[in-house]
Amino acid sequence: MVNEGFVMAPCRPRKLSRLCQALATLDAILMPDWDLRYHSFNAHWGEGEMMASMRNGEGDNCFILFNPHGVFVRGHAVGMRMERPSTEPSLLQTVPAEFHAALQEPAFSFEKATFCRWATWESEGWGGWPARHSSHGDRNEARRVLSILDGNPRTYQAWAEGYYGKALVASAIDAIYAHRTLESDLVHALNPDRSMTDLAEEIREIGYPSTLPGGGS
Repeated sequence: MVNEGFVMAPCRPRKLSRLCQALATLDAILMPDWDLRYHSFNAHWGEGEMMASMRNGEGDNCFILFNPHGVFVRGHAVGMRMERPSTEPSLLQTVPAEFHAALQEPAFSFEKATFCRWATWESEGWGGWPARHSSHGDRNEARRVLSILDGNPRTYQAWAEGYYGKALVASAIDAIYAHRTLESDLVHALNPDRSMTDLAEEIREIGYPSTLPGGGS
């Protein structure tokens, strides 16, 4: 059962990596400049590890580690308070041992974290902070940053059309969410100015399935 004491990423743990790959692939197609994208994904982050990130350029960010044990999420929402209630146990003490190695990575440092989540691959729900007694405003801010992880293609479409300032083909977004093999026609439907050749290196890093040699699966 999902633990309602935490503001969680809506997507189930086993679906989250595929969703993050889809988001990074869509951004790579729509925006040639990596620095102006919100989503990225590295399927080769470390041995047995993958890493996703979301950054909006205005202070909100979220880093997601996938390792053999499960998923660890560390995020910062600009509207959340940095201080934590004195009744909260040390965050380090609450993080399962399977994710302690992640805390050595600068991207996953708790220094500026305002929320974090974790789940093993067997979990039905998520553990993490802030807890139930945190302020309504703090919980809403964490939900806002994580809202695009609901698994609904229309959520991404609404966000991307606002962010990139152009109408997008819904069926093409649906295809990426479904992990349809990336081919030239799908790229062209989303951005006529991008080609498979342009995307080759990035798609291999993301690990998204494609017709490229060495593409993901």
